[in-house]
Amino acid sequence: MNYFVISDIHGHLTKLNELLKHWNPDNEKLIFLGDYIDRGPDSIHVLKRVKELTENYGAEALMGNHEDMFLTWLDHPNYDGEDQYLNSMAFATVLSFLSNTPSIASKGNPLTLTPATIREILLNEHHELLDFMKNLSLYHETPNYLFVHAGINPNLSDWKNNTINDFLWIREPFIYSQHDLDKIIVFGHTHTCLLHDEPTNTNIWIDRYQSKIGIDGGAGSYKSLNGVLLK
Repeated sequence: MNYFVISDIHGHLTKLNELLKHWNPDNEKLIFLGDYIDRGPDSIHVLKRVKELTENYGAEALMGNHEDMFLTWLDHPNYDGEDQYLNSMAFATVLSFLSNTPSIASKGNPLTLTPATIREILLNEHHELLDFMKNLSLYHETPNYLFVHAGINPNLSDWKNNTINDFLWIREPFIYSQHDLDKIIVFGHTHTCLLHDEPTNTNIWIDRYQSKIGIDGGAGSYKSLNGVLLK
């Protein structure tokens, strides 16, 4: 089985569609490592595209920390820092959803809606996409690879005991430690320019043990959207 792996699209539909031109659906399983939303302009269309690929081509789509944050916001009204979250992290995603909601015209300027109204619109009119997000997996395991958004805690005796926070958020403890799995871990979340310690190097990163592959090229910061073909 061959795998075509993409991570951290962050609302950049055009980059995704360009990258998918290099994917051969006849003999390559498509795997997404999360972070479909936020920052870029087309979060809703990226989600729809990924959802369609899972339904029609058997693609595997994993959860990213940005999906988790967005769903947490939906489920916890009026939490501390809500306005800051909406005005920074989730602004592009909310605008993408509202701009593609037929009934929004009757509710006025989407930028003036209250968080409660935004939640109501999303839950009522985009429930299929939200359900898709809620059911994303935390990891995908094959005989030779472990695919995950951020990584694992290498200090655990059984990697399946990792917390959601580990799978979605971990960085240095995973990146700079050697793990003892008998397979290669493929992850996103951390820009590869940081892994290379070279600001302009967005190529995929392989650790010195050849046991980890980082592929987040920084599309969320308007850098590269990487894809890697694994055999």
